[in-house]
Amino acid sequence: MADNNTSLYGHNDTIVGLTKSSNHRGTLDILYSTTITILLCVWVSAYPNIPGPKDTKLQRLIDKVNLAMIGALGPDLLFALAVGQWSSATRSVKMFKEIPHCQWTRTHGFYADMGGFRVVSPEFREHGVPVNAQQLFYLVKNGHVDMPTLTAAEIKQMSTADFFSKLIVLWQVFWFIVTQILRFANHGPITTLELTAFTYAVMMLATSVFWFQKPQMALSTKIYTRDERDFDFIRHHARQTTHPDMPEQWYGTPMDFVWKRGSFQGDKHWEYLSHLSHQAYMPLFTRLPGRPWERIPSDIWYPPEAIAVWPGLAVQLPFCCCFLLAWNFHFATDAERIIWRISATYHAGYSLFITGAYLFWLRDVLLGRRRELPPTQSRRPPPLARQLRSTATTDEPAEVELQPTSDSSLPQKAPRFESPKKGSRWSKAAMQAWLDSWRNLSPEQDPDEDVSLRWMGVLFLFTVAYIFSHLFIYVEDLISLRSQPADTYLADNQFFPFIH
Repeated sequence: MADNNTSLYGHNDTIVGLTKSSNHRGTLDILYSTTITILLCVWVSAYPNIPGPKDTKLQRLIDKVNLAMIGALGPDLLFALAVGQWSSATRSVKMFKEIPHCQWTRTHGFYADMGGFRVVSPEFREHGVPVNAQQLFYLVKNGHVDMPTLTAAEIKQMSTADFFSKLIVLWQVFWFIVTQILRFANHGPITTLELTAFTYAVMMLATSVFWFQKPQMALSTKIYTRDERDFDFIRHHARQTTHPDMPEQWYGTPMDFVWKRGSFQGDKHWEYLSHLSHQAYMPLFTRLPGRPWERIPSDIWYPPEAIAVWPGLAVQLPFCCCFLLAWNFHFATDAERIIWRISATYHAGYSLFITGAYLFWLRDVLLGRRRELPPTQSRRPPPLARQLRSTATTDEPAEVELQPTSDSSLPQKAPRFESPKKGSRWSKAAMQAWLDSWRNLSPEQDPDEDVSLRWMGVLFLFTVAYIFSHLFIYVEDLISLRSQPADTYLADNQFFPFIH
């Protein structure tokens, strides 16, 4: 590891404050180049899914901001989303090979998973219901809809981001990476802000590789069911043929018996944290869809293909340890150095922990077994909290009224079990009911959304600490500019004579 006080031209221990631009670079030059790079990484590279038909411009902007916030929390999260979406699009290409004379491409797969195809039926005649590639394949294969005739070229023409603009952004980020690598290789000092921008740039390039074929658009395509079939007919047909254990009730869309959110454990836990952020009135990462879904959320985690796991690890593992590179960088005070080392170490530990959990969820993929857990639509009795209509706050037994286990396809929102008021006494049943109420935060209390409270409690605490460690890194990136080695401000062409 290079000492940040050593330059190509010798050792220089001179420490300077904020520096004006001259023949070399100044503080504002560093701030400008790194800020632009980070903005490109978290904003331009964020491709939200297709909005709902009734979404306003503000709601579309919120979707973009939410995806950018995920990138700001951790560019590796955006990278994992891209790897999963690429894998889902790749799987769809293999699936649609079963359809005769079908010209399905990975671009089609991305478009479908973005909510590009909306199935119009008699009960959803105005806007239809968005279906992803897996659901669309089921409908086409079973003769419920015709195969869409939309070509890959037509999808690309509808995209709002052209190939040339993508290349310009990628070149700007790539050139920043090159200058930082050469500067660091020649023992040229860099700031922690440049190190942060460098890690974002590398992750953005890796993300762009997997999202390169993903269109950026706001237009969807309607496809109509054959013979005016409604979704009740489609579900009844599935129950008689392909899905005999399918219950009457559905939660997200009528097609969730084919695929539903939360099938992948990583996505289920992310969705739980998203619901928790909404309950805390801090909806920073997603905008919850309605029922049925009017759009497919942008933050769905699909399980990656085995072929994508190993390149993903080659990118992820160095990112876990990236901030440790600044271990011996110059810091204005000893306290800042110590806190940076603690934050960088925690970042590495947390990232490795999440990576290990992610691989555990992918154990079937890595072992060549089933790719994704099918929707279970569990018929088990709901937790006690969902059965309690009222609970006494005295020593008297609580009155319990069981929710009817109706087969209706329109579930009613379950009441949140509230904790007793101050001064009241908790019975064991009431305590258990209150805990059970936190196992599932989905608006419709989908039983497949139940999680382990022990695991989620640990994950939540670790994640909160991770957020605070990241906040310190961002703050230190900025305040560290007040005191830097003089060689930090040498222009790039001091190190690379071929740059003019």
